[in-house]
Amino acid sequence: ASVSFFANTVPAVGELDWGQPTGLPVSGLVANQRSAPIPLRLRLGPNTILGGVEIKLRYDPAAVEVVSISQGAGWANGPFFKTAGDVLGAATLGGISTGIAAEELELALVEVRPLAAAGSVVTITTEVNSLFTTDLSGIGAAVPRSGQALQFVVVGPQRRSAEAAEPAAETVDWSSVPHTSAPAAVRARRADCGTDPVLGDANADCVFSLDDALFTQ
Repeated sequence: ASVSFFANTVPAVGELDWGQPTGLPVSGLVANQRSAPIPLRLRLGPNTILGGVEIKLRYDPAAVEVVSISQGAGWANGPFFKTAGDVLGAATLGGISTGIAAEELELALVEVRPLAAAGSVVTITTEVNSLFTTDLSGIGAAVPRSGQALQFVVVGPQRRSAEAAEPAAETVDWSSVPHTSAPAAVRARRADCGTDPVLGDANADCVFSLDDALFTQ
């Protein structure tokens, strides 16, 4: 028997958290392959209505590429903006809301492509540059401030074994295949072919063809 153990953090008010809130936070990120969307979540706390937010991501462009950023399921209203790839090694996301009331929300979905070799440790840091309510009160500690980073180990692509890549050739036990003995007259005709017996030549016309199948019916 085996037991799977996952650590899912609960961020403080005004703080960020990467990945799923339960189960495996982030699935394996494979070298040179585009990842599944990774949730970036924001904790607002009770009785807080979000008015606006701006988050900056920073990373080593030689180690990872931020392929795309899209608004998360928790962004209910108001314009959402994002930049990915405009500035080397940096991306920005956020928006202005007309009022989102949620203790915790999925702010954005980020897709990345690891460029570093398998086994490398890659880090994407976050900066909270702006976070306020609809009445312009700050949420959490003073900004700008550092947020939670996404850190992962790059996984190598899986290789199929030779056995899995090439199916084994099918073999036939011919001894188990039923056959019909040719009558004496047919055997005499076969002897007149002047060649070695033709495998499957049931009607003794010295060739194996569809007629042989009909002859055995």
